[in-house]
Amino acid sequence: MNRRNFVRNLCVGLSGVCIPVQASTLFKSSNKIGQAPTLDFTEINRGLQLSLGESERTIIDLLERYSIETRIYGGYIIAKNYGNPVSHINLLINTPDFKKIKSALSSLSVNPVLQPFAQADSIRFMYRDQVFDVQNQRLEIIKQHWLSIQNTGEEGLFGHNMLVYFPAKKQLVDPIHVLEADRPVLVLANRPKSKSVALRTVLIGYLECNLLGLYEGNDFSDFSNIVLESNLTGNESREVAIELLNFMPDVVEKLGADKALKIVSSKICKSVLTETFGTDVEKLMSSYPVASKIFSQAYSPAEIFMALIIGNRTKSVAGNARYSAFGLTQMIAPMTQSSRSPRRLDLLARAVVLSNDSGFATYI
Repeated sequence: MNRRNFVRNLCVGLSGVCIPVQASTLFKSSNKIGQAPTLDFTEINRGLQLSLGESERTIIDLLERYSIETRIYGGYIIAKNYGNPVSHINLLINTPDFKKIKSALSSLSVNPVLQPFAQADSIRFMYRDQVFDVQNQRLEIIKQHWLSIQNTGEEGLFGHNMLVYFPAKKQLVDPIHVLEADRPVLVLANRPKSKSVALRTVLIGYLECNLLGLYEGNDFSDFSNIVLESNLTGNESREVAIELLNFMPDVVEKLGADKALKIVSSKICKSVLTETFGTDVEKLMSSYPVASKIFSQAYSPAEIFMALIIGNRTKSVAGNARYSAFGLTQMIAPMTQSSRSPRRLDLLARAVVLSNDSGFATYI
């Protein structure tokens, strides 16, 4: 597995995605957003006893029969530690025969989940309404990557992403001690230096708080304010636009339209939407409440919201709707990243269809 795909699978909690970036000096001013914390990867026995459900116990028992070690990592640990419900668990195993584990899992009638960046040493599946992500990799390799990510700022990284729990020995890795707080808090472990990766980290942070029941830490709140009110220069708009295409549908679905409208009205989003899509953000703010009522029978809130964003860009796009959604990304992405299609391609395809509806034109 190459390094980029490896960290994409590992470093951002439940969202399971990370960000290719270009260097920038925008967010190097640590006096405003705090120094990145020192990482302590000592594996200690704190007597932590996570309350595993029946499905989780079944899968872990199976993995332990074939793996040298089986660990839980990521957001599941912080959610469970503070008694918050969570339906997604990341598991880390170490085995020379991953095919044997896949075969054993199939005997349980698990339902594989399609992954856009699937690798030979990872698998995602559902079992009894629980989502499982299993990575076959040594813990030491992952620690090295986390250290590299923190030092370079090439990816966004949160404290809970690096939580690792060894159920067999009740041992815990908590590099920046996020489990010592009185309540579950979202803590930044580094400062992304690119504007696109910074915005993506902010959006994922909002979603992680919702998914895991976390409170925003002061440092994250300060960082998000700096990012959202920053200016764009050069060709940064296209990369930032990709992040908005990728994550705004999730924001609308999980956090609601009010939060989404607040985000797109920020300086950085307003600038990129106007420049890249020709979006009239002020009109979007006033149109969405009306359009969402009129078209709600046929389209979801996220589809309506995205149609308002991309409408001016897709009015003249002809041909198959699915191709049109992909073509939208092709038009705005730098050539070096042109292979990156939107995460929510089907949703964007329906937004393209809606944006070309003659009855919708008045709202764009």
